[in-house]
Amino acid sequence: MRRNSSFYILIAFCLNSSFLGIQAQAQEDSPLCLEAVYNVSEEMAGYGLNLVQPSAEPVQDSMNPYPGSYVRVFPVVAVFNNEKPFIRKGAFIAENFMNSRGIQLRLAKRVMEACPSTSKVTFGIENSGYYSPYFRMPSGLIRGGIPLDCGRDLGGILQWGYFVSC
Repeated sequence: MRRNSSFYILIAFCLNSSFLGIQAQAQEDSPLCLEAVYNVSEEMAGYGLNLVQPSAEPVQDSMNPYPGSYVRVFPVVAVFNNEKPFIRKGAFIAENFMNSRGIQLRLAKRVMEACPSTSKVTFGIENSGYYSPYFRMPSGLIRGGIPLDCGRDLGGILQWGYFVSC
């Protein structure tokens, strides 16, 4: 497979600096992982999505069965309150992507299979509460998160694989 020069520049940048604002573990800095993140970003851009640079941060969840693992976040920029046709089209594309759980699951699997210490991948609209998380379960299965209503009493504990959706 032939790679364009921006791919190699991204790999060089990521290997020579703290990638995505954190000091990642050696596993996360593997070329296979970086390539998967890059390819998923490129595929999302190919759908016409306007992306912010993906980020990786430690999972801050006491129910996480993979201590020390990371969540990868792929934020999409969308403006929903603008009447300009090209901006409305971008919002429509973002909305379609957020409703495409099958595509998101396929992309999340690609990232988690290439990045062993990533236990959660989230796609969402930047600066909104609209997101879809995907989890690596203790069995190794990768699945979409199960939304719980924000009015529900959770007793202070949210099990791994669930998220609050308001």
